[in-house]
Amino acid sequence: MKRKVRIVLLTTSAVLLVLLLWIANREQDAPVATVRGTHAIGQDIYNSVYVPGEVEAQDSYDYATTTGATVEEVYVKAGQTVKTGQPLVRLREDAVALNAESAQNFAEEILDGEQSVEAYAVASALRGSATPKERVHTVTAERDGTVLRAPESAGESVLPGLTYLRTADISRLLVRADIPELYARQVAEGQRANVTTDASPDDILAAKVVSIAPYARRAVSLNGQQQSATVTARLSLVGTQPDLRPGYSVNVKIFTDAIQDAVLVPYEAIGQENGQEFVFVVRQGIAHKLYVETGYELDGYIEIKTGISVGDIVLVSPPATLKDGDRVEVADA
Repeated sequence: MKRKVRIVLLTTSAVLLVLLLWIANREQDAPVATVRGTHAIGQDIYNSVYVPGEVEAQDSYDYATTTGATVEEVYVKAGQTVKTGQPLVRLREDAVALNAESAQNFAEEILDGEQSVEAYAVASALRGSATPKERVHTVTAERDGTVLRAPESAGESVLPGLTYLRTADISRLLVRADIPELYARQVAEGQRANVTTDASPDDILAAKVVSIAPYARRAVSLNGQQQSATVTARLSLVGTQPDLRPGYSVNVKIFTDAIQDAVLVPYEAIGQENGQEFVFVVRQGIAHKLYVETGYELDGYIEIKTGISVGDIVLVSPPATLKDGDRVEVADA
């Protein structure tokens, strides 16, 4: 009885061995597809925003008057270095008091035409004195710096509220960049940037975002139409900038995101199935279909965030008939 059982077991084992050998031979004889492949590469990725900018002094001071004035004498000129307390210009300021009728009319305009006790009180304050006032004085430098703007000669008129002279410390420069509202959320303090000029596009200056305005501005065109809103960012320049001057136009590239050693594959390696993206990775001659998550798109390449690693062999434009587990022979890998 034991002998019969042993014979059955040996026979069964032999049959299974033959079957396994037959399957293995069929797999070896199965056709091998020749496909084109390449290696996934690693590269640093920098997402960026390009905006125009203007160079300005980090520390500047504007001189203006509250009344109309006439320049009697000019002691400095643009480009000249000045020290605190140094005479800049001599002005004759004129403050002509309003007569009773003009003061009353002006007060009523302020109060939307109301002839009231309030309007009478405002008019009385405006009249103040019935005679013109005149003051001649010398304007001196409030701080050390370089004159950026100054009257050219005596006799020039100065309008109230408008800058007639400006000084600045040009040894410390900033770049002002107006960020379109579409990209404003991507820009943050501390981000790195590159600055170039049209005159020297190959000379790249390093910069860093140091401040972002808490509000947006919206310019109005000459025909009265509102333009897109922008948010002002200021960037400090790293190192010396001997060729830059306040007022220069520059091009600003702000790096808003950075990914170190990102995994990249050619666009042609990405396939789609039921709304999911996949690639074929070859390991030991077998094509494996792996679903992946993609990221940034670059020139000819796309970032793979999850699914494969740098150095993996991926198939480029694989045939539509290729299935997971197929044996392949990779060309140009």
